Amino acid sequence: MQLILIFVAIIAGLVQGVTGFGLGIVMMTILPFMLPLASSAAVANCVSLPLCFMMLLRYRKEVQYQHLIWPAIFYIFGSSLAILLAPLVDQRFLKILFSIFLITLALYFVKFDSRIHLKANFPTMFLSGLISGICDGLFGIGGPLMVLFYLSLLHSKEAYLGTLQGLFLLVGSYNFVFRLYRGIFTIDLLELAFLSSMAVLLGLAIGNRIIERIDSWLMNRLVYILIGLSGLLTLVTTLFY
Repeated sequence: MQLILIFVAIIAGLVQGVTGFGLGIVMMTILPFMLPLASSAAVANCVSLPLCFMMLLRYRKEVQYQHLIWPAIFYIFGSSLAILLAPLVDQRFLKILFSIFLITLALYFVKFDSRIHLKANFPTMFLSGLISGICDGLFGIGGPLMVLFYLSLLHSKEAYLGTLQGLFLLVGSYNFVFRLYRGIFTIDLLELAFLSSMAVLLGLAIGNRIIERIDSWLMNRLVYILIGLSGLLTLVTTLFY
């Protein structure tokens, strides 16, 4: 099983290295077979931090900090609120709605990509960050909405990748500390997290080679496809597991 995890972690690092997100989606296809769901999310959270840091370091000169801090604050507020309210809502029904929303959103952006332009104003940042945080708190998948926000806002793949990783590093660090405080991430998970982190960074190295050879148009299409697949995966796992 560990060999399978290593392979999946390499794929996760490659996917996030090329598209800017997807590590959690890929890792969560295998971790729940090895650990309880909460522990699986904690390991995926831990593994994402060195990856996001390395990507942020690579694209640090392109990071648009003016589009980073406020969305991160709203994201954290939304995720904290959702975590508190999660026990009171029907998770299965909401996951089905959310997965359908992701699939529809991906198809819409593939067709109308050139017609979509988001303004970097306060309401847009507030809604994008808040809704993403709520989705993360409820479903463990908040990345796709912030991905769409930054893709529409930032017109170079380097600025998009750097700014998005800055957001994920801030939010992921907060979530990791919160999980440590709640006793969700324990010392027993360290070995698995370390092993996965090494494999993820190997995948990132491969992804860095690929991203140098593709343009922004192709990267956008890969992102939209991944968002649609994440929605489809969420729908299938919710209906049949």
